[in-house]
Amino acid sequence: MGRPPLNLKETKVRLPKATKERIKALVGNYGIATFIREAVENELVRREGTPPATDGTGGCTESESGQNRDTGPAS
Repeated sequence: MGRPPLNLKETKVRLPKATKERIKALVGNYGIATFIREAVENELVRREGTPPATDGTGGCTESESGQNRDTGPAS
């Protein structure tokens, strides 16, 4: 039994201390990994022009995030 696999691969990312502190101020200490996953997914969508993956790994679609990548916050 136990928890199903998350289909995530641990990856080390080096950030400037100030950047990590800014993220932590926004999402708290336990939200940093999710914030980084979502930021990477959003940047891939922006650069590739593809919809985000919906594989249950913590990424979100524009409608879930309340953001429109072209115009900012959804109305």
